[in-house]
Amino acid sequence: MAAARLAPPSVSHIFTNYLTAEAKEQETFGSLSELAKARGAVFVPVVLTCNREELARRIDRPERQDRLKLKNPQLLATLLDTRGAFGAPAGVPVLDTTELGPGAARQIAALAGL
Repeated sequence: MAAARLAPPSVSHIFTNYLTAEAKEQETFGSLSELAKARGAVFVPVVLTCNREELARRIDRPERQDRLKLKNPQLLATLLDTRGAFGAPAGVPVLDTTELGPGAARQIAALAGL
């Protein structure tokens, strides 16, 4: 987030945060929009989905550790069961990444016109 705040408007960022279904996540979503607005950058939100089985299969990939992502399958299941997943606000595209894998980033960029 610090790097995004300091970047010029022409520099694009793709955030792939897990947001829960909890009401506080609307603030998180809003803060990303406000960050783009403060930078004079375009904000193109896309909500990513993936089925639970695929999420569990992917969770122990080495590249997740490099990016400090969640690596515990039991914690993943608990989070999904107790906190759910963020629903797309009206007008925000949803991209199911179950079958896409790493190719999702290219599709996100395309949705953003990059």
